[in-house]
Amino acid sequence: KGNRWSIWKAIIIESHLSANKPGEIIEINHDGIIVVTGDSVLKITEIQIAGKKKMAMEEFLRGYKVETGVILKKEDGNKESVVI
Repeated sequence: KGNRWSIWKAIIIESHLSANKPGEIIEINHDGIIVVTGDSVLKITEIQIAGKKKMAMEEFLRGYKVETGVILKKEDGNKESVVI
């Protein structure tokens, strides 16, 4: 918690309203983290932790534990960064 992530690649996989909160991680698999937004669902496929190199999600998940239900929060003034 408290880590800043920069999202380099993401794919819109659904456009719908969800009962989940925006920013909530709802699924994790080897090639992406699935996150609810205000009006769609994104699969984050490439990410960078502050101070580290950017990496594909499969590589990222080998070294970092991520859990469903966690809410990603937008970092003030930076549309590509979130804080977990």
